[in-house]
Amino acid sequence: MSLERRYSLTRVCLSRGQISCTQSLSSFFPANDKLEVVDTITGDVIELQSNHSESSGLTKPKIILGLRNFYQKHALQVNDTVLLKYAEEGDKNVIHITPVRARRKMDLRNPSALKALVDHVANSPTPLSESDVHGLYPELPHNLDLNALFRQDQRITKHEGRWQNAALRAAIVKQNKETSRKEASAAESLQTVAQEERNLVSV
Repeated sequence: MSLERRYSLTRVCLSRGQISCTQSLSSFFPANDKLEVVDTITGDVIELQSNHSESSGLTKPKIILGLRNFYQKHALQVNDTVLLKYAEEGDKNVIHITPVRARRKMDLRNPSALKALVDHVANSPTPLSESDVHGLYPELPHNLDLNALFRQDQRITKHEGRWQNAALRAAIVKQNKETSRKEASAAESLQTVAQEERNLVSV
């Protein structure tokens, strides 16, 4: 069984990171204090909280909270929508959430329009591919040279075909090097201990 609902975002929804449940959405979400949805773009699992109201003896969610980071990550604005899909996957019930940006006319001659795009990529906590960027900004012309655009900003670097925050990437590289160093040191220590044990046995 698969159910889908579309929800149009208001200024209140964006500022509070919430979804106000309509009658159809009240039956869509389970009557739990805590629930999870999966971001179909990033794969992130988002933990949400629901405030309930009692109607005819039945407890139904009234407001779903916890979506502020999701809205910001996907640069959603008033009148954009989210697509909610409830599906059975094996023995689990999963709710997927997909950002759907309203088509906006982007004036590429306006520096502020491109600055908003660059700022979004530079501040994104997750790496973004070219298809991710076009998915988030469907109004972008496909002949726009994104490599040239992002290369001008020192906050952005590219790794394995995805743009990401340069500072975050540097932190990951540093952490990986430190982990490798510790693993090499631990392996060397084990080899030393093993050699010492062999020496004792041979005496």
